[in-house]
Amino acid sequence: MLRNEKILMYGKWKELLRQVTLFDGIPVEETIQMLECLWPRLEVYARDEYAFLAGDEVRGSGVVLSGRVAVLKENALGQQMIMTLVGPGEMFGEVAAFSSASCYPASVRVLEEETTIVYLSVEQVTGICEKSCFSHRKMMVNMLKILAQKAMLLNRKVEFLSVKSIRGKVCALLFERYRQKGEATFEMPMNRSEMAEYLHIPRPSLSRELCNLRDEGMLSFDRSLFTINDIDQLRKCLAQV
Repeated sequence: MLRNEKILMYGKWKELLRQVTLFDGIPVEETIQMLECLWPRLEVYARDEYAFLAGDEVRGSGVVLSGRVAVLKENALGQQMIMTLVGPGEMFGEVAAFSSASCYPASVRVLEEETTIVYLSVEQVTGICEKSCFSHRKMMVNMLKILAQKAMLLNRKVEFLSVKSIRGKVCALLFERYRQKGEATFEMPMNRSEMAEYLHIPRPSLSRELCNLRDEGMLSFDRSLFTINDIDQLRKCLAQV
């Protein structure tokens, strides 16, 4: 359940607001003015609370200001699978909010203490604000970009799940992160349990495969820091799946 609900003190999040894709290209002071006009809802959660459950009535999309959340889907057996992880500056729930769905198709679970989320309704994003802000139109364009990016991420997720072997799934995830960062050394934005849940494989199997890749010289890692030592070999693994 919610532990706190209050009006957002926008200045506190000034630096983070610069990084939020929804406000990309909008000067931060204009973003703050726009939010004061839109009057969004702020909620603070504890670890393992649910922002909402699949089947709950759609009440808008959320922007994470602090902490992290996991977007979860449940299969017919009641097993949960992480669809995506959402951190500071990122959004969730926008696809449901901007579709004709009346209920959320997935659940959102809070992963860290003091996770702060600000909620915006469709009307607040697409409507005309009281001050007729010029930045409002830019925000609507940004939302279209976000929806397109989410569609691409969902397509990538389907690709991960279509890989049959555990090694193939692990290599596909590592290569995708390498491709995103453009460097052989990168931070993985999830722990081992979250990685296993994201790939829909047992955690021990994930750990065993990571160790196998390390022993073969293809990979080295220290907690969440990974280094691809042989990118050509990684590509060969992907070609075989």
